[in-house]
Amino acid sequence: RQRVDNAKAEFDKYELRYDEMRRSGKYTEEQLNKVYFELTKRKNLYEYGKDIINNTERMSKNKNVLNKKYYVVIPYYIEELGDAKYDKLEQRNYAFSELYTRAQSIIRTLNGCGINGKVLNSTELVELLYMAYNRDEAEVYGIDKAIRAGYEELYTTAQDVVDKQIRELDKEIQEKALEKAKYSVNEVRSARRKELETKKETKEDLIDELAKLILEENAESIGKETSKKAIEKIDKDKKKKEGGTKDNVKLDKTKRTRKSKTA
Repeated sequence: RQRVDNAKAEFDKYELRYDEMRRSGKYTEEQLNKVYFELTKRKNLYEYGKDIINNTERMSKNKNVLNKKYYVVIPYYIEELGDAKYDKLEQRNYAFSELYTRAQSIIRTLNGCGINGKVLNSTELVELLYMAYNRDEAEVYGIDKAIRAGYEELYTTAQDVVDKQIRELDKEIQEKALEKAKYSVNEVRSARRKELETKKETKEDLIDELAKLILEENAESIGKETSKKAIEKIDKDKKKKEGGTKDNVKLDKTKRTRKSKTA
């Protein structure tokens, strides 16, 4: 405990020093990284010491524990193979060889510290996982009994991959169909709005054309001459109206030009 307290004091000192250096802004990135490296070492040493004390206390309280084992998990990632192209079997063989080499290297290093180690085989790994996930039952119902009972047979409750893909595809189809339906509705509404705007713009022309058509169809009843003159009047009024509109536009432009000159 005294050594852990000393490690804690060293850690606090380096942490305070690192914070002061970082706040001052007088130190380079390299100098800060050097102090941070030392800070990390002190932190790891302190946390390791705390872990040893906690484990020792738990072992002393649990009278059933006669020894304590530590396990090292060694990872390997396919990306470490680089850009070389290997098939699945080659990748597996290369990964196994690399993992075994790393494991033996760690075991030799631990032996130098007086710690014995070994690589677990399949049965030992199963026992480790069984003990880890069944701590209470493991003392009564050991792994050997579980194996004899047929518990080593693998089973899965996960969804079937094909069924899952079909459900995902159905979901995507439904979403795409809904999106397309909304798009089509918006397109139709947009087209009808355009049709409405066009009708508003050509309303007067449509009225004139329909009026002339009515006059032509009823020429016999109202008189051919009267019908003809009425149609001519509609055309005359239309031309007059169009001419007045053009004159108004010209007059408006003239007024704006005069105002700009006056300004």
